[in-house]
Amino acid sequence: MSERPDLLEQALIAAVDDADARPRFYQCLLDADVYVLMRGQGDTASLVHWGREQGGAVVPLFSSLSLLQQAVTGAADYLRLPALELFARTEGLDLVLNPGASHSKELLADEVRALQAGRLGGVQRRDQHAADLRLGQPEHMPELFLNAVRRLLIDEKSVQRAWFALLREQDEAEPAYLIGLETRADFDALAQRVGPEAAEHLPDGRDLDLVPVVPGEPGPAAYFLTEPGALFFDRAQVRAQLQGLFPDAD
Repeated sequence: MSERPDLLEQALIAAVDDADARPRFYQCLLDADVYVLMRGQGDTASLVHWGREQGGAVVPLFSSLSLLQQAVTGAADYLRLPALELFARTEGLDLVLNPGASHSKELLADEVRALQAGRLGGVQRRDQHAADLRLGQPEHMPELFLNAVRRLLIDEKSVQRAWFALLREQDEAEPAYLIGLETRADFDALAQRVGPEAAEHLPDGRDLDLVPVVPGEPGPAAYFLTEPGALFFDRAQVRAQLQGLFPDAD
């Protein structure tokens, strides 16, 4: 019996044939721990590089230990580490995810740099307390996008309220979309679920960032809690509307 694919492998399989699934793949990759082959021990240990038929070398990485073991003959030394840490250690090198598996993905150096900079995958990661971030409201709200996000949030019972703003850094010509979420659950896990799905509804050329909204916190949270036009989802209001449509029987 074959082993069930891990989350990153599932996302890769979906992304191969479905362009709409690719933002989720990139987000899963950024959040994943991966496995790499190692050579040597202790201070002399180094990453294994494989040669390519067209010349040059590539660093193999794997979404699971079982896929690593399937790709090599005999015992092999390996290391598990966050994908972002691997990207930092292999700057300028090409990589390949799950070589030898039914679905694999070459990650060229330029592609990895774009991922690290937040220019791939739809959901961008920023320092939310950076001094050069500017928040504001658009002249016209992106209602198609916000309606899609509302539908996602209805099923996320831990989300109580959500806000929207445009976020611009000083060196950016096009502002990103910023969504603030008030939740009672783990925010990172919530963002991993909601972010890629919300990013599938982004207009072309837009990035998306998600931030937690906690009363008393500086930065975007303070902006959202004092900007009346930013709120676009309120579970208490939704609940009240539904109670009006389905009144209790006498």
